Amino acid sequence: MQRDAKRWNITATQYNVLRILRGAHPNGLPCSSIGDRMITSDPDITRLLGRLKALHLIRQERQKKDKRVVTTYITDAGLALLKEMDETVSRFPDRMLGHLDSRELADIIRLLELARNQCDERRTPGCDGNENAGIPAAADTCARLE
Repeated sequence: MQRDAKRWNITATQYNVLRILRGAHPNGLPCSSIGDRMITSDPDITRLLGRLKALHLIRQERQKKDKRVVTTYITDAGLALLKEMDETVSRFPDRMLGHLDSRELADIIRLLELARNQCDERRTPGCDGNENAGIPAAADTCARLE
């Protein structure tokens, strides 16, 4: 996925954020909600969003009621980029795993679920940069799995 996303000058993590925001469109999401929904957590989500904003793929708006909350929205340019990427991305699972039979796929799914459950129990996602605080070994293992 990382290699495919490079063709459009974004990272797989940036792609993930755009997909999350497309799912929330036309409503936006605050930083913490984006972080909670990400496949791979990014402790510096503010900087990640800043890069997407510089590419004009998202826009941000400070809330009037609570000025501490910034809501992020996908732009028309972000929606157009995802539409352009959709066909390539939809073929990715088959390119990656299409050669495996159903038993092999079931084994991979079972093992990944076991590994991910262990990581999820220790994960504390957020926008404060303290993901997996106090558990460096678990953080390293989970990052390698994702």
